[in-house]
Amino acid sequence: MLNQPDIPVPLLAAFSTRVTLPLRDTARLLNMDESTLREHALAGNIRFVQMGLGTKSIRRAFRLSDVLEFLEKMSRVACPPVGVKTRRVSSTAGPILLGFTAMREQYQAEKRQKQELAKRARQR
Repeated sequence: MLNQPDIPVPLLAAFSTRVTLPLRDTARLLNMDESTLREHALAGNIRFVQMGLGTKSIRRAFRLSDVLEFLEKMSRVACPPVGVKTRRVSSTAGPILLGFTAMREQYQAEKRQKQELAKRARQR
């Protein structure tokens, strides 16, 4: 666990008299909506303590260690792009995509030939 100087002051103040904080207070401390914190809990990004028996709905409470672990887990470092920016080209069709126009033209030519043969057969 982190040393006390590494813990943000608002967290220390909030947990100074309590062991756990309810979801509403924890979300307010983390500057996020309650539903966002609930989704993080459901996704397993933050641990929580279930308060009560939870027969109708789960009441979640959070310990200081859980909040600190969540903040550490969610911290990111953005990597600067390397090299020149280029346009991304992606294709799932691969070589089939390149030959599509040729295939279409071949199909249309065969279709025209069949129509001409049918027309000649009717004229006889």
